[in-house]
Parts: sequence; structure tokens; C-alpha cells
Amino acid sequence: MVTSTNRTDYIVTNDMTQSDTDEAQKASGRRWEIEQFHREAKQITGIEYCQYRLNRSQRNHIASALLVRVAFKERLIKPNKRFTEMNFCGCAA
Repeated sequence: MVTSTNRTDYIVTNDMTQSDTDEAQKASGRRWEIEQFHREAKQITGIEYCQYRLNRSQRNHIASALLVRVAFKERLIKPNKRFTEMNFCGCAA
């Protein structure tokens, strides 16, 4: 990984209680992890394709999709890969 020292990252916040940049960077990092979680859940599990109208059916679909995500994530921990690098179908790459 190459890091450029000439790069300037800006973090904008309306939280007036954050008094230093380190605190703002930590909060931004936590938000980014949540954003990644949602993106992976959509891309890998098909969670956005739910066509159910009943609340219970929607909950079941979302819960099943998130269980699939957890199962895939467990398979990724050992080889230390990202979701996009994983071969889900078991096919030869």
C-alpha cells in the first residue's frame, strides 16, 4: 500500500463536541465500517431484492440474508480476503 504525503483528506462534521481531528477521524472510521457493512450486505446477499409485503416476511428475508453474510465473512477470516475476492460458487477461478 502506497501512501502519498501530498494528499489532504477533509472530514466535515456538525458535531460541535468534537474538539480535535483524531476524534473526528475515529468517528469517520466507524461510519465507514458501517457503510462497508451495508454495501457488502447488498452486493453479496441480495438483501435489496426483497419483494415481500408482510413485515414478518421482510424480517425473515433480511435475517436470512445477514446470516448468509456472517457465514461468508467467517470463510473470509482465515484467508484474510475481501468479499469481492472470494469465489462463492466453488468454481475454478
